[in-house]
Amino acid sequence: MWYDARVKLFGVACAVAVAAALAGNASAEPAPIAIEYLAPAGCADESSVRVGVIARLGHDPFRGDAPRRVLIDVTEGATGFIAAIQLHEPGKPQPSRRAVGPSVACEDTIAALELVLAVLIDPDHGSAAPGPPSQPPKTFSDLVAPTPQRPGYEPPGWRAAAAAASVPKRPPRYELAISIGSLAGAMPKTTLTFGLRAGYAITEHLRAGIHARGGSDRGELDAQRTYDVGVGELHAEVCSRWWLAIVCGVIGFGSKSVSIERDDGMFVVTDVADYSSQYFLAGGSISFDIPLGRGIIRPTVNAIVPLPPVQIESEGMRRAELPIAHMGFDLALGFRW
Repeated sequence: MWYDARVKLFGVACAVAVAAALAGNASAEPAPIAIEYLAPAGCADESSVRVGVIARLGHDPFRGDAPRRVLIDVTEGATGFIAAIQLHEPGKPQPSRRAVGPSVACEDTIAALELVLAVLIDPDHGSAAPGPPSQPPKTFSDLVAPTPQRPGYEPPGWRAAAAAASVPKRPPRYELAISIGSLAGAMPKTTLTFGLRAGYAITEHLRAGIHARGGSDRGELDAQRTYDVGVGELHAEVCSRWWLAIVCGVIGFGSKSVSIERDDGMFVVTDVADYSSQYFLAGGSISFDIPLGRGIIRPTVNAIVPLPPVQIESEGMRRAELPIAHMGFDLALGFRW
């Protein structure tokens, strides 16, 4: 009798324990989740990710119609593969966004992603799967919280805009300007010149450019003779820039046309010279670049030596004594891009 009572009591206790265990397991059953997954070619597909998570949890938590959803977008960036995660929880209007990575190899990012999903679905058992990191975090937010070295998730449009904004803007390399100035030494008197400047910045301190200029002058050589002289030159420049100063070496070519007339009186005018001379040239210049955004304000002084020297002659005589070098000044106004 006493023995039968003990057996019955033991059976009741076992039943209570089993029921409690079943109730505990039922209460611990994680909520199902739906998954949407995108990844580049060469990375694991959605089925492989599901299998990895199921292996960690010991059961299949994925349901296509579950209100709880996780969206995964694996992309390859400059720093490696990043898995961007959006978690949509029922009752929460805004999804939470996190990122896993970056990793050089896609499989490393996927392995970390599987651990994240397992912990996300079942924080108590997801990190107990084979091969977890030492002392794994017990909550999803602890595991995937971004560090300063790892960018947080952003939708693709925002991500592209942020990447474009992070690229440093290229400094202006090209420039184009018109110039106005004066030229002395090529003609009997200093004369007005007009020109065009173009340049290209090879490096921060090295620049190449061209300068075309021309001018003309009319005047009297003596009581009977008048002259008409025109000069055109094309300079190629290689320049070194230091702060505001630009120092250039110049080579190029030019042409000088000369026309001289003699007034014999009684309205009789005789042409005594009409010729042109071509020459090579060499010299240098110094400019000062005044900052004005993308605009150009650049005063320049240059010295040019014609090779060979070109004089103004007629009737076998030199009619104007010209120096060896041409001295020029111009002010360039333009823009760069």
